[in-house]
Amino acid sequence: MVVPKEKRGILLSFPTRENATPRPKNESCPECGCLETAYEVVIAEIKAIVRGPFPTVREKLTRLYHKQDERDRILAQLYSHKRENHLRKRA
Repeated sequence: MVVPKEKRGILLSFPTRENATPRPKNESCPECGCLETAYEVVIAEIKAIVRGPFPTVREKLTRLYHKQDERDRILAQLYSHKRENHLRKRA
């Protein structure tokens, strides 16, 4: 396969199939809404990194790992908040 010289950088493939139904949001709790919004923003940034070209694979992976760590931190905060403030009754 011959790659034209004007196309430089590394592009990893990413699944194009998106969820057709939007995720339900908890609008009654402002902290849940804030954390869910932050989570969606980080996911969008991860998708942009994966789809976008970078000069080197190392730079792309470094940015990707940083955003994945940020996503994991936000998700841990969300789960912790839900565990502490939104208890479910168990049968």
